[in-house]
Amino acid sequence: MQLVRAGTLTAKENESLARETATFQRDPDVKKANYLGNGRYELVLESKRKKGEALNVLGVLKVGTGKDGIITIASGELDKNGKKQLSEMGIKLDGTLEVTLPKNAEVLSHNATSTPSFFGLFGSYSWKIGNIDQRPLMKIRLKT
Repeated sequence: MQLVRAGTLTAKENESLARETATFQRDPDVKKANYLGNGRYELVLESKRKKGEALNVLGVLKVGTGKDGIITIASGELDKNGKKQLSEMGIKLDGTLEVTLPKNAEVLSHNATSTPSFFGLFGSYSWKIGNIDQRPLMKIRLKT
């Protein structure tokens, strides 16, 4: 526990976490899973769903469509107990979430820290996440 609190993992802990990439890769929506070390992963996800079909990626990212056709992309939400457990374990969130949308997507709202450049034609929406209370959220509508 002290090693985690200090931000350092043992070689054995890192090896165990690296083996988790095989678990991630069994998910059909995970196109790429790399362990970066020190409890960090790089995941590339790609998913195609039928209209109205929800997506829950590893309990971390949720995508759902409302009855009005608006698609909500949001991170999973932790309750107070979950946040407390992460804090007690010394686990901190620090990373980037990037979302690339199809050309026919109309963004209705978002709280991204950066957006595509050149009138939205190049790049992706991204969120720099530095603590547990940051919750990426985006609402879009697909144009027909």
